[in-house]
Amino acid sequence: MGQLQMVSSETVNLTEQRRLALHQEFIGILGNAKHVYFMPPNDTRMCYPAIVYYVGGGNDVHADNTRYIPRTTFDVTLIESDPLSSRVDAIRGLRYASYLTSFKKDGLHQHKFKIIR
Repeated sequence: MGQLQMVSSETVNLTEQRRLALHQEFIGILGNAKHVYFMPPNDTRMCYPAIVYYVGGGNDVHADNTRYIPRTTFDVTLIESDPLSSRVDAIRGLRYASYLTSFKKDGLHQHKFKIIR
């Protein structure tokens, strides 16, 4: 049986602090807190334009055989009707943001990003 790894409350709090700061940046980009969704259930009715984001995993920096900087990856989707929206550039301009792809689904343009915090 594998060992349970203990995660310090300091690390959890740091991750949540980073997520909340990112959430505030998304609200600033959209101008509406009700259109920013963190890990919404499948049956959530969304209003558009919207930003939906999920925890995508870790992207820790290691040094000296130990975890040096704990970081979290967020998978982010901007959903809206405008394929050339200035919001795409606003999200791309966030620190440690990478633009991955875009596609059209159900008449809405979806722009995918990865952000590391």
